[in-house]
Amino acid sequence: MRRPLARVAAIALPAALAVAGAAPRVPPRATRAFTHVAVVDVEGGRVLPDRTVLIDGNRIRGVGPSAELTVPAGARVVEARGRFLIPGLWDMHVHARRLGRAKWMFPLFVATGVTGIRDTGSPVDSLVQYRARVLERAALGPRIGGAGPILDGEPMEWPELSLPVGAPAVARQVVDSLARAGVDFIKIYNGLSREAFFAITDEAKRRGVPVIGHVPRSVTALEASEAGVRSLEHMTRVPPLCVPDSVNRTLDRAWGERSSRPGMTMDSIGALQLELAKRAAAAFDETLCERVGARFASNGTWQTPTLERNLRWAPAFLASDTAGTDTLLRYVPAAVRRFWREYRDSARVRPQPPAGLEELGYRTDARAILAIHRGGGGILAGTDTDGNDSNVYGVPGFALHREIEALVTDAALSPLEALRTATLNPARFLGATDSLGTVAPGKLADLVLLDADPLPDIRNARKIRAVVLNGRYLDRRALDALLSEEVAALAPATAGATPR
Repeated sequence: MRRPLARVAAIALPAALAVAGAAPRVPPRATRAFTHVAVVDVEGGRVLPDRTVLIDGNRIRGVGPSAELTVPAGARVVEARGRFLIPGLWDMHVHARRLGRAKWMFPLFVATGVTGIRDTGSPVDSLVQYRARVLERAALGPRIGGAGPILDGEPMEWPELSLPVGAPAVARQVVDSLARAGVDFIKIYNGLSREAFFAITDEAKRRGVPVIGHVPRSVTALEASEAGVRSLEHMTRVPPLCVPDSVNRTLDRAWGERSSRPGMTMDSIGALQLELAKRAAAAFDETLCERVGARFASNGTWQTPTLERNLRWAPAFLASDTAGTDTLLRYVPAAVRRFWREYRDSARVRPQPPAGLEELGYRTDARAILAIHRGGGGILAGTDTDGNDSNVYGVPGFALHREIEALVTDAALSPLEALRTATLNPARFLGATDSLGTVAPGKLADLVLLDADPLPDIRNARKIRAVVLNGRYLDRRALDALLSEEVAALAPATAGATPR
């Protein structure tokens, strides 16, 4: 897509691809060999049994039947009979590089098989620093593609990580500055004016920098797509596209007329919201939504639904007895756990939405995801993991597994389709299918070895035996050590601070 993404994926290096029908070529030196492993072909949707995979440095140099592919002398062999090899996973919506978060988030990403992340809003200097250190293997962490600060209107919703953009001329200057600073994406947000939005997308197109983010309130999701926005986050302003315009206009009129009536209370406003949401859900048109997915596909616009995050952010979840009881919270710093607990407690005392409203919105998002996917629209797995209130109780890495599982259980994607949202689809989005997304000769050695096949059951993607991170092999013992070191590092600060 542009030069900075070559830094993310190292796609400028030549790929030594196998010739179809030719005898497998044995590389002159292979540092590691997985033998008798079942390779999950996420592109073809099949499992290739009894394969040998040869890794030389940080590249896959050979993949072939174990009976035909010779393991070079001196190679370190991993006997993987009965196990399954998949491409490394990507979390395509995180905030992991600000306020010292990389220090505790990166080990969790690695330990859960997340070998790449797209950071959607953090300081530029840390993006450049971490991206280089990870690619040079000076730091243990996932590959990073990232945006700098978020571009928003005033007042900004997140002042600590945003830049105010008002006049179109200012918008163009900001995009130009961020492009020269080396960001991989421009992130847009809710409060942008129409004029600023179109100035940003036009200037970004001129500079060759992809635009991602929320759909501003000043434009529709289809307008954003037509303007060249490459990915829409959290399904913002997308589900209404799956409802006929005539119904949307009727519902808008009903809201305008009834919500402003004298004597309306919080309860009656909530009841009106629930009534209109039910009417919208009843008018949801699968065929219309599939056509929307086709338009997104034609424009090259992807969806990053953060489906599971949307559920955990909801007051109904925070008010439940489940919030704050996850044993995985032992991997999270005490200050973050404390913040999440306080956020949860404050949500419990705030006025609650009408019973069923949040669940209805969640189910509508899930229906839209499936219909857009059927129409050809691309789906990316993302979690909004950030150690703040964007994904309360979302533990880095583990949250990605919850996301792809939710895409199966709630959005009705198949396990293969869900696995693609974290492997092949990110590679396609990044324009890096020659280096990422599948287990094949010439690809980067970002791999996850599983104890069970994820295609019948996506939960098997959690059963991680080993991770190969940019060619570095981490077996189960090393991954457990990462997690143990995480707990040990947090122990002095977390004493007496166990989440309730």
